Amino acid sequence: MIKMRVVKKIQPDGDYQKAVSFVINAPLKEWRIRLWCVTHFKDECGSGDESDWERLLDYLTH
Repeated sequence: MIKMRVVKKIQPDGDYQKAVSFVINAPLKEWRIRLWCVTHFKDECGSGDESDWERLLDYLTH
């Protein structure tokens, strides 16, 4: 499942670089869903510190 692959890229060390690479290197058909999973995982599963996810989103969008 893409969502679990996203989480494995980010946890346990909060490696945002890997998460960004995971999104950027996605095949076109998966790009949008990978980005969605990265930015919405906390809401979906109640996992991860909110500030971590905000930092990741900030990192991805700037």
